[in-house]
Amino acid sequence: MNIIKIIDTVQKESSNYAIKKLLNESCYFKKTKLDSIFKSNNVKQNSFSNNIADEFVKKYTPAIDSETKILPFTYINAKSECIKALNSGKPYEKMFLINAKTGSTIGKISGETTKCEITQALLDKCTKDTIVLHGHPPFADTISAPVSFQDFKLLNTTEIKKIVAFNQKGQFSSLEKAENYEKFSKKDFNQLEKTYMNALMDGLPSDSKSQVKSYLNEYKQKNDKEKLSKILSIINDFQLTKGGAKITNDFWTEQASLNNLIYKTNFDFNF
Repeated sequence: MNIIKIIDTVQKESSNYAIKKLLNESCYFKKTKLDSIFKSNNVKQNSFSNNIADEFVKKYTPAIDSETKILPFTYINAKSECIKALNSGKPYEKMFLINAKTGSTIGKISGETTKCEITQALLDKCTKDTIVLHGHPPFADTISAPVSFQDFKLLNTTEIKKIVAFNQKGQFSSLEKAENYEKFSKKDFNQLEKTYMNALMDGLPSDSKSQVKSYLNEYKQKNDKEKLSKILSIINDFQLTKGGAKITNDFWTEQASLNNLIYKTNFDFNF
């Protein structure tokens, strides 16, 4: 039974068999073209019962907590487009802003290879129920970085509740504000950023680390801002390497709960 027939059966009969088949369809993302499913007249979002939708979310959208009640097709559509952009001839970031309470899409943006900028007009529409879904293009052998410190900056300075980053494989990395989260002061933000930058510096390859130390000495002695710019460039480039991706993951794993944040990922860092 193919996925269209399974979904159609669920809609018409809400049978336990059909639900079980749907939730255990192992080839769902691998072999099925999602676009054709969502555009098909056989698939009608509002014909799913709440119970079926909740189970669907639990099975296929691990990056989104079931408590958000986000409509499954809203999430899957956005995720599908993000991954499609990452697997295009020239991978680029695609971003969706979604109201997790209503399931409505606030806006979507097609960005560049390494960034995706949100307009102030869209930010003004964000509320405490807003989540951001976007792709992180691969930098080597289909490897992508997890949610970045730049992502956290967006989270901290806006009403956005949660940011999710996908890689080419459809795996997720997310950072979310806990219930007791409070916006970082400039001082606290700078301190956390310093901790992150130091972690990256400690993980640099020996030649890059030596270069950074040399630039740092010159910067301190002569207040040479050009050297500071070169230091930041080396560190930023290191983020988009296997070593940098591991350090970023370790950083959020250690720091998230200490700062009233929730970090989750199923990225594979065994490389």
